[in-house]
Amino acid sequence: MDIRKEESVLHNFMTRKVRDSLIKRLEEIRVQRLRLANELEVAAGFGDLRENAEYDAAMEQQGRLNREAENIRKRLSNATLIEDLNITGEKASIGTAVTVCNHEERRVYVIVGCPDDESPIPGVKVTFNSPVARYLLGKVEGDIVYLGFNGFKEEVEIVSIEKVFV
Repeated sequence: MDIRKEESVLHNFMTRKVRDSLIKRLEEIRVQRLRLANELEVAAGFGDLRENAEYDAAMEQQGRLNREAENIRKRLSNATLIEDLNITGEKASIGTAVTVCNHEERRVYVIVGCPDDESPIPGVKVTFNSPVARYLLGKVEGDIVYLGFNGFKEEVEIVSIEKVFV
């Protein structure tokens, strides 16, 4: 799959590890909501709900859990697993580590799908839709890239690209 900037709206890229942790969190929320339903029932038995702090706290917690569960479901519904992409390491894409060099130093940028992704190698982790990643996506070894951010432009050469998520 060729990852382009315009696809960032359509896809939610993540690793299997992140997906699995989100699924686990959904299960934790389900259990918390069941416990909370019992707490709401007990709190409702204390009388006037307008002046019932326990009931208000439980309702507030229920709202937070519902919002978190909905956000997780949305992320999972349009998730694309990085490990399922056809990443070759021939060009910079999600799931690659791109080593760049200017005249003074080398830096490694690991292009990830979401901030939750853990990189298996050291480097500066950048999401695929970040400004730095946008300059790098689609480039190959030997390309000269101008990284520009915060009013500063730096010329770097791509010296290596490596597939990092297997």
